[in-house]
Formats: sequence, C-alpha cells, structure tokens
Amino acid sequence: MKSLLILLFAIALTRSQDEPECKCRSYVHVAEGELDVLDFPSNMASSCSAGFECAGFCGGEWTLLTNDGDLKHIMLDGITVGQHMCTKAASSGYNEISSENVYLNWNLCDGPWYFDGQISRQPLCCTAGTYSTC
Repeated sequence: MKSLLILLFAIALTRSQDEPECKCRSYVHVAEGELDVLDFPSNMASSCSAGFECAGFCGGEWTLLTNDGDLKHIMLDGITVGQHMCTKAASSGYNEISSENVYLNWNLCDGPWYFDGQISRQPLCCTAGTYSTC
C-alpha cells in the first residue's frame, strides 16, 4: 500500500512539473543587472509554445495591477504601485533608485525572458525605500 501511495505521489509530482507555466515580472535596471520590483501571479499556459497567450496574460496583469504602468496608482491595499516597488527593492538591498523606467517581461516554461513592450508611465524613484515623484 505504501508503495502505491509513493508511486502515485511521484506521478503527481512529475505531472505538476510538466505543466507549462507563464511568469511575469516587472524590473528596473541596476548596476548588477535587473532588479525585480513587483510580484505578479503566475499562470498555467496551454503549452510551452503559447508565447502570445503568456504575453497577453502578463500584459493584462500589468494593466490590472498597475493601471497600465501608473506608479501613482493606488492598489486595493491603499498603497501606490510605486511604493510597493520601492518596498520590494529595499527588501533586496536597494533603498535608493533614481529615475529608472520599469519594464514588463514574460517567461514561458522557464525559458528566456521576453520584453513585453510595457514601460511605466513615470520613472521609479525611491529614497530610503520610500516612493517619491522624480
């Protein structure tokens, strides 16, 4: 009986790892490369070749969460998009960000990241982890 349960668990784990996943991220350029500044939900895609589907999902999430890249937009929790980004940057050790555009990327099945064409309406400025208008 234990062997059967272990086998079923292994099959379920393998199957869940094979499901095509679409990931979205918004980032700014920093000296070391790119810094993720806002978390987006991931989504299951129909296949690992469904690039248009993933790009559409990420573009929709960007529009919904940021009001199409408006860093002054107040999210459901009463905090601006820009402040969420500065808080996330500060949690990664970047308390100061000076006038950086925020970009949206998408990734399908852990492949390369693709630029979505979405850029924030305003540049991101963080001072001591606090969002401010540039």
